[in-house]
Amino acid sequence: MLGSSALRELAIVGNGWTAELLEQADIQSLSDVWALDLDDDSLIHRLIAAARTLASDTTRIVHWDNVLMRAYNRIVLIHAVDRVEFYVPFKFRCSISHQWPDQPAVSPAGHLYDRCWIERWVRASATDPFTRDPLDVSQLCPVSPEFASEIAEERRNHAIGIVPTRVCGIDEERID
Repeated sequence: MLGSSALRELAIVGNGWTAELLEQADIQSLSDVWALDLDDDSLIHRLIAAARTLASDTTRIVHWDNVLMRAYNRIVLIHAVDRVEFYVPFKFRCSISHQWPDQPAVSPAGHLYDRCWIERWVRASATDPFTRDPLDVSQLCPVSPEFASEIAEERRNHAIGIVPTRVCGIDEERID
């Protein structure tokens, strides 16, 4: 099974365990990924079922919960490839979509999410995607106003770029 995925051959899944999990969930090609409805919670249920099957069917020591999260992240990124901003600093990226969070929220474990992505995950699994601890939407906290401002400023800087002031001959000013 480990060598059959068209996704792996395209080098878009990251590693063999992720490809194996996607195969178990019957996602084997790029067209399978694009055909998925990311607003439908059944995708998360399929991945969870695949991870449980692989965990019970194999003697290999693999942390399938971690693989499950990587697989879901890859699906989100591949599915939305036309909308992905190419560089989002780690400190500011949603832990699921790897994009800028529009409504940043923090889990009790301290992971940053875009509220829409973490709520979708919690509705489907009632767990924290990283720790697998029980999680309810009410446990998510908004980020501090200072951190929200920092995210907005960084996002704006990445969108417009910062013109080097020395090159322009302008001292300590940014051109917007």
